[in-house]
Amino acid sequence: MNDKFSDRVSAMGDDPSQTDWARLRAMTDDDIEAAIEADDGTFALTPDDLQADGPGFKFALGDDNLWHWRFYADSGKLMAQSGIGYPNTLDAIAAADEFRSIIAKAA
Repeated sequence: MNDKFSDRVSAMGDDPSQTDWARLRAMTDDDIEAAIEADDGTFALTPDDLQADGPGFKFALGDDNLWHWRFYADSGKLMAQSGIGYPNTLDAIAAADEFRSIIAKAA
């Protein structure tokens, strides 16, 4: 796993989730990208999703020292936000993905 992913993994520290960190750290970037593409239950964040002023999901560390997600429309209007905070970015992303899946099924 090169610096692209190791910085994220290192910054997360001990994660109380079910993540197999030893297996993840042993994976290459190509392995990780292939696993993401093969999993229909995931979505890949693009650089556009992380722009402060663009549409899509945004993730931020709140005043409560927990991670929160917000979803913005193309117009920039806030459409939805997490009602609770998450201890790490992976949990916040998983919650946003669950929200996205629920909305997709309703459409």
